[in-house]
Amino acid sequence: MRKLFILIFFLFIFISCRTITLEKRLEPQAQEFLDITQYIITDSEKKIFLELPPWEREKFIEDFWQRRDPFPQTAVNEFKDLYLKRIETANKLFSKGRKGYLTDRGRIYVLFGPPDEVIRSEGGQYIDPFADARTVQLPTREGSKPIETWIYRNILAGLQERIYVRLDFADVDGTGDYKLITDLREAVPGTVSTILNPNLTLLHELNKEEFFRKTLKEDKPLFDFNYQFRKEKSKEGNLTIHLEFPIKNIYLQEEKDSLKAELRINIEILDFNNNAIWEFRKDYPFSVPKNDVSEGRIKSWIVDIPVSKPLPSGNYNVYIISVNIFGNEEVKKLLPLKI
Repeated sequence: MRKLFILIFFLFIFISCRTITLEKRLEPQAQEFLDITQYIITDSEKKIFLELPPWEREKFIEDFWQRRDPFPQTAVNEFKDLYLKRIETANKLFSKGRKGYLTDRGRIYVLFGPPDEVIRSEGGQYIDPFADARTVQLPTREGSKPIETWIYRNILAGLQERIYVRLDFADVDGTGDYKLITDLREAVPGTVSTILNPNLTLLHELNKEEFFRKTLKEDKPLFDFNYQFRKEKSKEGNLTIHLEFPIKNIYLQEEKDSLKAELRINIEILDFNNNAIWEFRKDYPFSVPKNDVSEGRIKSWIVDIPVSKPLPSGNYNVYIISVNIFGNEEVKKLLPLKI
């Protein structure tokens, strides 16, 4: 168990470092998009966005909002307008040394909208998180700070049972930037704890799921692949490009007892001046037994592509285009490589 924990920990660190590296390469417009959508973008969408070539990101942003449009037949995207309006309002109401939507109150406001009721308690008073904020006599506690209580009566109303939630925010530092002090594991019944930032992360994940369920039109995961650059010496070169396509992300055609697809893979390795120094293109038809997929024995289609040219030490970009010919799906990645 300890070894498994250590492995997961270092895997998390590796993925986090890769994500941070890719985020550093973002242009201002792309970074702004990630900042304001951080509460609703899925992990798979963020991964694809970070790995896209810069010239493809504008199209991704258009598709991102389109997937969330509850009434695509109309000219107005109600979800986008509501979400951006909440960002704007949060900035007006809660900006204290940073943008309002990044504060705890701003984040809750963006995710759930204005509360049904707000109760404010000035300095020297403390609200018991288990008491009814509307009727209880507030006990005093030496050194306590001003507290603001938000009450939601129909939070996550899309679930079978509507949940009544009260959230307490305290001006801990006396700056007017109120911090969430309610433990959401107790405030929202039936939820489980999370590893990182259990309070805001939990509410974030709950609401991301709700937004996703309500507005995202396609249940099928986005076409994507994972990659590794394996620096392995061979007779022809010193790099192998390892690509792994999750089966669940691929549109597959049924043929008797099999599922088939054909993937076209194009790769260019670009030098510091963005000149292509190595190119590759190949179509890969493949089929897998239907039962093996449905029963989880086959989860990915994997290909290793050796680079048939030695690469001197230095920094490169690897431009990969993968097309699912049967499903009319395409994904592009521009990835940093250091030899």
